[in-house]
Amino acid sequence: DRARKLLELTGFVHSDIATMFEAAGDAAAAAGMPHLAEEAFTQALSQARSLSDDSAVARIEHKHAVSITRTKL
Repeated sequence: DRARKLLELTGFVHSDIATMFEAAGDAAAAAGMPHLAEEAFTQALSQARSLSDDSAVARIEHKHAVSITRTKL
């Protein structure tokens, strides 16, 4: 939550941050923590969109959708 707040406050965008949040989402999903995965994928998407990285956006959107589906099960 602190990382999200700092990124919102500063507006800092970097591909490494998108990668880190995507990896965190993958790890949370694999550990059976879909709510944490959803939060991480949301942040990864924000970074990827800000970077206009269309391939990352598509990949993360898919993972995010899967995470949301699992949360509802």
